[in-house]
Amino acid sequence: MKPPKISNVRIAVVEKDDATRSLLEHVLMYCVNSAIQTFSDSDEAWKKIESGEIFDIVISSVESGQMNGLELLIKIKEARPETVCIITSSLPNHESSAKTLGADAFLGKPFSIHHLFDLIRAFVAGSENKKKKKCPLTSAPYTITPENLWAKQTPYAIF
Repeated sequence: MKPPKISNVRIAVVEKDDATRSLLEHVLMYCVNSAIQTFSDSDEAWKKIESGEIFDIVISSVESGQMNGLELLIKIKEARPETVCIITSSLPNHESSAKTLGADAFLGKPFSIHHLFDLIRAFVAGSENKKKKKCPLTSAPYTITPENLWAKQTPYAIF
């Protein structure tokens, strides 16, 4: 199945690993049909955001430079609370920290590109549900259940 192309969505990817960052850039360009801006660390991303660059969605790894992804999350939510922030990490305990700090979703590493597409589509197509703090795919509060996804288990949660 070919994912739909959604235009005019501005996405920033913050990932220290060059190969992962490049892969995410290319698959997201396909998914949303627009330019994706990438950053190798959170400091670099924050400087761009602080200078006035506006992103609809920021996907950030917790492990991303001197300023970690959770610190970047706090700064983004203080400056631009409407920005969707998706936090990624290989450590499960980061999920509760991300939720507490205001992340819109958490994606556990390693993750499937299909799960990333699901998240992006959910936030692009479900902005009204998101404002009501409901899951864009199911309208249920805060989380997605495995029954509603392509995979049997979900390595992510929408808060």
